[in-house]
Amino acid sequence: EGQFEMLYSQKGSQRVTTDSSANNINGAWDLLRIDYIEVPVMVNYILSKKFKLSGGLGGGLMVGNYYISKGPYNTATLKNVDFITKGEFNGTIGAQYFFTPKFSLYGRFTYSLIGINKPNNAVNASVNATAFYVYDGGLANNVISFGIYYYLGKGEK
Repeated sequence: EGQFEMLYSQKGSQRVTTDSSANNINGAWDLLRIDYIEVPVMVNYILSKKFKLSGGLGGGLMVGNYYISKGPYNTATLKNVDFITKGEFNGTIGAQYFFTPKFSLYGRFTYSLIGINKPNNAVNASVNATAFYVYDGGLANNVISFGIYYYLGKGEK
């Protein structure tokens, strides 16, 4: 069975420091949040009336981002930084457990299949192709999510 969704999600990272030498810890930012409208298309495999596995591909459109850096050479708070691509292409796997035909709990893992950072003009084209377009050291989102479904119709079969 197929499943189509439209989701809002906020992804990103935050550096957590535990001492006053925070400026010496590697990293380009202290906080990065990226807001997406996502459209995953899933294929579901029904194992039983209580359990379903899912997998699929999805795309996301970035609708905004927020960046904070507190380094010794670059202190900034910015909205809509330009080093992140406007789109994301990802893969998802998950499982869903049905308590009743109308009420269920799910868990999913989603990972960027293509890097989300734009090419770096300071390096040559072959390095950009490897490190930034196809994920191999570029930035990527990976998300573990949990949710609850309540079906308003007749529920799952």
